[in-house]
Amino acid sequence: DASPAYLGFLQWLGPLILLKDRSSYVGGLDILRNTSGTHTIQGTIQNPSLSENTWDDTRLEMIFHVATMMPFVPTDPQAIERKRHIGNDIVTLVFQDRDAPPFCPTSSTTNITHVYVVVRELAPESYHVGVVSKNHVPPFGPPLPSAQYFQRDHTFRKWLYYKLVNGERAALYHPAFRSAICQARRKLLADLIRDAAVGLK
Repeated sequence: DASPAYLGFLQWLGPLILLKDRSSYVGGLDILRNTSGTHTIQGTIQNPSLSENTWDDTRLEMIFHVATMMPFVPTDPQAIERKRHIGNDIVTLVFQDRDAPPFCPTSSTTNITHVYVVVRELAPESYHVGVVSKNHVPPFGPPLPSAQYFQRDHTFRKWLYYKLVNGERAALYHPAFRSAICQARRKLLADLIRDAAVGLK
């Protein structure tokens, strides 16, 4: 069962959204048959340029793959549906109750996850935060405060959203992703050149 501390953290993290028939971004979750749950958590960064003094009204939406909101199927001890989403996330946010054993990033086997942001409850509505990344993922902001301590407020939520997004962007510079991205871009460029050449004939 989920602890009250965990449920309180989820409620603070972002609004609960209904997945069924949703037309906007859902992070690959099922919107037709509820195979990945009926609801999830959404995060939004207003004006992702970080500048407060701008008329830019763009928004960056995030969808959290929340394991406890995905169905538990007793006949599937491997939890394939959960792994299909969470195991393919480049960045994973881990919440730990204060009495949980220390998080070990090698406890899960994945070639995709390159960054873990670990939030551990210290006291009600206060947290210790740690960030673990694979070798060759470049440093990314915003920086952790020296005490690595946060109160559950708007400032922490904004810091956490930016840390998660920047972690994914930084991880894409890892050689495992960079070569695949370069190869995909080369193919896309070759396809565009071919299509343009055909159009000129």
